[in-house]
Amino acid sequence: MVKAYLESCGIITNLKDEMAAQLQELANAVGGVKVLVKESDYEESIQLLKDGGYLTGDKPEKDKKIDVILVDKIVDTKTCPFCSSDNIARQKKPNIFSFTISILLGLLITGAVFPAYRSTYKCFDCEKEWKYKRN
Repeated sequence: MVKAYLESCGIITNLKDEMAAQLQELANAVGGVKVLVKESDYEESIQLLKDGGYLTGDKPEKDKKIDVILVDKIVDTKTCPFCSSDNIARQKKPNIFSFTISILLGLLITGAVFPAYRSTYKCFDCEKEWKYKRN
């Protein structure tokens, strides 16, 4: 959709990792689909994507703060702890430290590699991200 939108506005685009991201196993490994534009069209593309509702805010994804919610017992993970919305999603992000350990141990012990992820949650209504941690 982003590609079609930018091209309808006169920006030439190219997609990277489109096919790899279609496979569930590779989607996180390649970082999703990337939309490439000419360097001279970059600023205009960003503004068009903001105006079209495809981008919100100026904060890049990697700079977003993930809040830590300390819990003593099992909590309801189907609602946002900030705004009580049920419009949330659980995200699995690779954890490089545990991934490295699992590769080493997996190859040494069983000959297999086990995926290692850390789970975070995102609310689409208040745009907060958080994870739960036991006290």
